[in-house]
Amino acid sequence: MTTTAAAGRSAPDPEPLPPEAQRVFPARSLSARRKPGVFEIAERRRVALGILANNVPREMACELLGRQFGMTRGASRRLLDKITHELVDADRESLPLVKAKQVSRLHAHIVDARRDKSWNAVAALERLLSQVQGTLEPMQLRVNVDVQVRDAVAGFLSSLSRPQLDSLLTEGELVNELPPSVTAA
Repeated sequence: MTTTAAAGRSAPDPEPLPPEAQRVFPARSLSARRKPGVFEIAERRRVALGILANNVPREMACELLGRQFGMTRGASRRLLDKITHELVDADRESLPLVKAKQVSRLHAHIVDARRDKSWNAVAALERLLSQVQGTLEPMQLRVNVDVQVRDAVAGFLSSLSRPQLDSLLTEGELVNELPPSVTAA
């Protein structure tokens, strides 16, 4: 019997439940999986973002997340992969906006350079603007053969006999590319 202090009366003890009515919960082992709460998930993401921002190697990142949050290597890898994919998607979506901002800044710099009559800067900024917009044409280079190189090649060719010259032209298949005045002798 238990005594209640307020009333000063005794109440009978409650009878225990029969064994079949009692629910027995197994003891939880340390290796048992648990579902993290909202705050822990947010903290995991924050730490994982910091790890990715600091270019920590993947295996070390998995180990750090495992130590701090008790995550397995697989769970750590999945979290890092998920965040990486989200960042890539966000970058892909924001690329047109970034490009538009770059073009706007370049236009402002070009206007400033023209006002200052800094023509080299204008040319460089226009070239950069065309690169950003994707309209830059590849430059065509015309190589002029130096006089010394031309004389050296002419001297080498003049020292060859006719059969050596013919074999050189046919092996290199240059006969079709040379003008008729060179091939006719």
